Amino acid sequence: MKAAVTFLSCSLLLLLGDMLLGAAFGPPVALPCLFSGFAGFLATGFCLDRWNARRALNCPGCQASLLHKMTQVMETRICPACEGRIVETGRTRSPKAVARRNRQRVKRFLAAWSWLAISLGIGVLLTWACRPAAFQKCPQALLQFPAMSLSAVWVYASTRERKYLPGALIAAILFPVSVVAYLWG
Repeated sequence: MKAAVTFLSCSLLLLLGDMLLGAAFGPPVALPCLFSGFAGFLATGFCLDRWNARRALNCPGCQASLLHKMTQVMETRICPACEGRIVETGRTRSPKAVARRNRQRVKRFLAAWSWLAISLGIGVLLTWACRPAAFQKCPQALLQFPAMSLSAVWVYASTRERKYLPGALIAAILFPVSVVAYLWG
């Protein structure tokens, strides 16, 4: 599955590179530009990792790293590793309440993500309808964003809330249309 996602991502990046850079400078320039962008992405990650290491925050009781658990520490006021009280002021919330709040945050994020994927999927299909030759080198790009938009169906299925139903219906229609476009074109 990871290999398929990586292949689709690389295919979409190559397609975008050919569409954006290939038309202006020719195909030999598009690939080095994409590789330099990837190198910049890796350099940014390396710099952020070093910055996080400098501002490390540890529990005074057990010395466990709290850097990536600050939201949980601020909500519960206790260390997730040793369950000792860290922050003296404020009300302590139970870990169940924090988990429930985090699940709600994840659902809101997935709903926003699914609308983004739906709109990008519609954009890809409209691009294919206006310019089908753009997808001859990489027809898999027709499936990438519509497949990601299926997360809207999962959000609705897991919550059964009516506010997520329109996105789920659009995604359920968008994906078969993109499969037909992939097979047809």
